[in-house]
Amino acid sequence: MKKKMIWVVACLALFSGVVLSVTHADGFQIESQYVCQTEGWSSPLSYDKDGLLKGVITSLCQAPKSTRQGLISLGGVLIDETVKTAQIIHSGPRSGNYQGMPATRYDITTRFDGDSDTMSIRSDLFVATDQVKRLIYANLSKKVSGSGAANYIKKLDIFIETVPDGKAGYYFRLSAAVILDKPFFLPEDSFKSQADQALRKQYLKSRSEWAPKIADAL
Repeated sequence: MKKKMIWVVACLALFSGVVLSVTHADGFQIESQYVCQTEGWSSPLSYDKDGLLKGVITSLCQAPKSTRQGLISLGGVLIDETVKTAQIIHSGPRSGNYQGMPATRYDITTRFDGDSDTMSIRSDLFVATDQVKRLIYANLSKKVSGSGAANYIKKLDIFIETVPDGKAGYYFRLSAAVILDKPFFLPEDSFKSQADQALRKQYLKSRSEWAPKIADAL
């Protein structure tokens, strides 16, 4: 399996930038604009009764100082960066409600091309905020199709939740929920190990691209 395709869809907004980090003993990675805890599986990778491999990888970050309009400006940036990379906008923007907050909703399809793999994901995008206490970005895949290694990815949902830290900045949690269909020719343990390594690697790459944009927008 080509490991890079397991997580290429996680770059749904295709944020750019490279950030250097140093790992400290307390488990945080110190960046120029933010700090992040070490990534981990909030829902460990495991096989369900149908043989699908599922898990949720996440980490908590903090932007220590707000320099813009906080949740209001972040919501606009997340929408703009995601929608401009969509191949098809089926509908939106539409007003709605998500997790008890006013939300902007889109129905989009995004296409990704690898060296010899392609992937197309249709998803419902929600950006919901009360503009003061909480913002949620949810990109929920509802149809995934692909070729090559991408064919094993059945679902990948991206979540960003942001709340004030009670001081001058914000906490933001970046999470991804993935469902993979194991190739018949690979043993379960082997596939799980490969997926764990690939997902962690690409999660960190994706986080290094998303987090600076999030911190800058707050």
